[in-house]
Amino acid sequence: MLSADLTTTMHPQHLRGAVAHQKGTLHSTVPHSLFPPQDLLVHEKLLWNIKGYFEMSCRSMKFDNYGDLLTPYGANLINDFDSYCFTATVFQGKGLLIEFRRALSKACALVEEILRAEHPRTLACFLEVFIHFIQTGLPDITSFLCRLIQATSARVNKEGLWGQICQLLGKANSESSGQAMAQAWNLMTDTFDSELGASSRLAVSVRLDYIKRVYGATDYPEEEEVRLRRLLPFGAPELSTPRVMLNLAHNLSRQGLYNEAEEMALEVQLLLGQHGIYARRVVEKIECLKIISRSQFNLENSEAAEQTIRKAIQMIVDQWGMHHSWVPEFKNVLEGWLRGWGRVADADILLGEIEKLVGEDEIDKLDQSS
Repeated sequence: MLSADLTTTMHPQHLRGAVAHQKGTLHSTVPHSLFPPQDLLVHEKLLWNIKGYFEMSCRSMKFDNYGDLLTPYGANLINDFDSYCFTATVFQGKGLLIEFRRALSKACALVEEILRAEHPRTLACFLEVFIHFIQTGLPDITSFLCRLIQATSARVNKEGLWGQICQLLGKANSESSGQAMAQAWNLMTDTFDSELGASSRLAVSVRLDYIKRVYGATDYPEEEEVRLRRLLPFGAPELSTPRVMLNLAHNLSRQGLYNEAEEMALEVQLLLGQHGIYARRVVEKIECLKIISRSQFNLENSEAAEQTIRKAIQMIVDQWGMHHSWVPEFKNVLEGWLRGWGRVADADILLGEIEKLVGEDEIDKLDQSS
């Protein structure tokens, strides 16, 4: 659902056009072309603003003993935005374009509140989503979201460096935007490292996302593995250890090392239960189940894979409720598995549940009223 105030510049029909099926091939990594001269100034301004903004932001951040921000408002919003965008690409991959549009609309509806919240991970979340759409052959969606953020920022009167960053995102040239976003993200991770310390849980988390998206989608997963292993601490486990290990497990899975990936996830499960500093790590527990189920699926252990992912879904429901954004995301994965196993009736039932959870958007309402 798009905000009604944006319909003068971003009417739902524009969203309808933006999410039309695209025939572009899957990009294995972000483009590496040189910036056209007219875009160089925009890019330099963006980098300068990002560095200044995060230097100031980091100096005012306060964390508890678990490495969590003491003022975490906005974290759920950006997690939902990321999840709905990922779900949208899964729908698109299945050829379910109406569901794709609806999931994207759910993400768009969160943009205004996300911009107002200014959570420290907001820009990293945006950049990850933008690059993901580019890598999956949907650069027009990245351009659309950048313009939406630009227009929304102007409308809610966001000022200072954050407002300037949002405006500059909307001015990026689509041909070079992937490279620009990767460089901006790298600068941001370097700033977190220098201001918070390279071992800070937040700094490590942001760098892990950067490595996963920029290097994890390439044809050289071994390079990603090397970068991840450098982040593993020596000696006693630290706050960031489970997160690094889980990203490493995902990497092993992408290399086709499914048994090793499952073993790594099981190690994390054991680690989470042994140390009090991980007492609140529900997300990591769910991520363990996600990796284990994916490994079981790839090893053609369909019964175990289904049981494990259903356990993950139930854990999400128990923790945050049926309408959490991860529920349709995980169910979408299971639906694809069921259909691939020939269990069409079960898959159809699950797809109906997913469609109900995602719901209708403004375009559906326009179609119904016309």
